[in-house]
Amino acid sequence: MYSLKNIKAEDFLSHQKTDIEVKQRETTLIYGKNLTDRGVESNGSGKSCILEMVYVGITGNSLRKAKNKELIRNGQDTALVSLVLENPVIGMTLRIERIIHAKKATSVKLFENGELREDLEDLKPAETNKAILEHLEISASDLANYYLISKEKYASLLLSSDTQKKE
Repeated sequence: MYSLKNIKAEDFLSHQKTDIEVKQRETTLIYGKNLTDRGVESNGSGKSCILEMVYVGITGNSLRKAKNKELIRNGQDTALVSLVLENPVIGMTLRIERIIHAKKATSVKLFENGELREDLEDLKPAETNKAILEHLEISASDLANYYLISKEKYASLLLSSDTQKKE
C-alpha cells in the first residue's frame, strides 16, 4: 500500500507555495491562521485546501467539484500540484505532477522511482487519471470517503441515526 510522503503546490487555491513532508505513523494536526481577514482566526486559511491538493493530485478532479480555473490562485494562469507516494513493500516511489491550466487541459506526469512513465505521455488526462488510480489500487470514492477525512465527510457515530450507523 502506498503512503503519502510529500505534498507540493504552487498557486493552488489560497496557497502561493506549499511544501509539506508527511510523517508516517504520526498524526498531523493542521491548524490555520488567517492573515488576510481581521477577526477570523482560522476560517479561510487553506486547511481544507490541503485535502483538495491530495485529491486533485491523485484523481485529477476536485473534491469541491470546482472547475480548473477555480483551483488556480487569483491572478495566476496555472497551478502546480506534486505528490510523492511510497510503497516500501514493492520498493516503489511515485511522483505525480499536475499542472492545472486556466484555459486548457491539465497536464499530468507520473514518475516511478524517478523515471518518467513515457507510456502515459500521449494519453488524455482522464486516461492517465484512471491509470494512476489503477496503479494505486484505489477508487476515487474510496480515497474521498475513507482516506481523506474532512468535516464535510465526517459523521459522529454516536450522533448518527440507526440507518446512518448501518450504512
